[in-house]
Amino acid sequence: MKTKNSIGFPSQGELIKFIYKAAGVLPRKYGPQDEMDEKTKKTVQKALARLAAEEGNLNDNFGELIQRLSSSLSGHISNYKIMFSIGEILFDVLDVYKQVLREDGTYLSKKETMKWFLSTYLIHSVVLSVNKHLLRFNVAADNLFFPDNDWFLPTIIDGEVEYPLAKTLRWAYELCETSHNSFHLPDKRSSVNGTRQEQNIENALNWLNGKSLPSLATLLSNFNFSFDTLDKCEDIRFRKIISEDKRESIRIVLFIARASTFIFKEILENYGITYLKDVCNQYCRYASYLLEEIEPIKAVIETHIISQQLSPPEIDELWYEQIPGFFSQLGDKQIYIAKEIETYISLSNAITPAKVNDWVKQYGSWTVLPIIDFIYRQLSQPIPESFPDFLFKAMELKNNAHTTEEEIRGFETQLRKSGLDIYLPWAVNWIYGAFYYKKEQYEVAYPFFKEAYEAARYCAGKNQYKLVNQYVEVAAKNNKWSEFKKGIEWSQFLGVEIRWLRKNEPTKENLDFVFYMMKTANYGAL
Repeated sequence: MKTKNSIGFPSQGELIKFIYKAAGVLPRKYGPQDEMDEKTKKTVQKALARLAAEEGNLNDNFGELIQRLSSSLSGHISNYKIMFSIGEILFDVLDVYKQVLREDGTYLSKKETMKWFLSTYLIHSVVLSVNKHLLRFNVAADNLFFPDNDWFLPTIIDGEVEYPLAKTLRWAYELCETSHNSFHLPDKRSSVNGTRQEQNIENALNWLNGKSLPSLATLLSNFNFSFDTLDKCEDIRFRKIISEDKRESIRIVLFIARASTFIFKEILENYGITYLKDVCNQYCRYASYLLEEIEPIKAVIETHIISQQLSPPEIDELWYEQIPGFFSQLGDKQIYIAKEIETYISLSNAITPAKVNDWVKQYGSWTVLPIIDFIYRQLSQPIPESFPDFLFKAMELKNNAHTTEEEIRGFETQLRKSGLDIYLPWAVNWIYGAFYYKKEQYEVAYPFFKEAYEAARYCAGKNQYKLVNQYVEVAAKNNKWSEFKKGIEWSQFLGVEIRWLRKNEPTKENLDFVFYMMKTANYGAL
């Protein structure tokens, strides 16, 4: 059953906690000793709690947690190009999340909203971001080993799911030219800890069968132990030296496979196998579309490298400098074509397959097909009956200087009777807040604005711009500095401009000025 509190996007605290879980480094009370030292564990737990409570600068808090995640991963993975790529991909995910929070309202539950967000925005963003940053940091130059094809996606055959971690484990054994048994238990007679070897092989078997998902520290500790054991086998028949480039490649691939396995298990558990297939197919389609654009970009840069006879550091610098411009052009082209498609739809009311083919021939699959996909997904999303009417009426009552209490109560009753109050949990309080504001009864208006602001943050979309501005103003008028500052911090997180502050940094001096201006000024109609 949906409630007012269940409608909306996941909070930014929930998002970063999910990222930590996917990475396999979420601090646990009784985790492995090499998972995270106690001091770091407490610091991360405190930072997570602070972000969940939305205390302090949310952008800084989020950035700090991403940096701490990167620091945790660097203890396992040494390739700096991979580490930088992971960090940039995570910040891209945050950017698209904030964009959607700022621009797209939702009337869906968190679970349903996340499903919509994943298919409509996130897959497109991740495909773009992964390819962009792997190229930008010239990861290919490091000659790392990776499995073939879409190894980071689950394989689904006859309703059975094989997750990336299991596929990667088998690939790792092949790369090391060993079997599962020979890798984890190479020499029982060795003086090396036999009990640890037996435990490792049992754990790996559970991971292969999908019975459990280890923390990253546990997973990589298992493999690092086997790498060292193979080096030291007393029986020369079992001794095998695994080169460092292979070891590092395996660690990187295991990290990615473990994270993707966690994510796809969550998708299966929450949405079922049909949707899991849809997600995998959508990712593969989008990746193939983008590849058409990437090949010419790579050809241009590689031609320049050959003609200029650049050194390896110069080559890395060239990729780093050139790739953002190329991908920016891809984005601009997609925005331009999106407007053309919208204009076409407004005139013809339909898109024929022939017209789509014409656009693809002219502009390319990546530029056109994800936009068409986006439009169809938006159109197929059912809107609760009368929702637009109630939303329009709420804004009309909020903006009208002549709105009466009787009209507000009547609207509230109708909204509740229709059952749509759960989809517009912020509307009635905002109307009341605006009503008392116009009467200059700021003390009475404040709790209504506060309730509206709290309810709107993760579901009101574009309506937040005015609401956040009004909330911080009324907080100032009631001399509530802490609430005023929290509203400012939320606006900074979303990228919403606040009157008097605009693009200025939220320094103490600037905030004091904004607080004073909002406390004394009256803007009349809201």
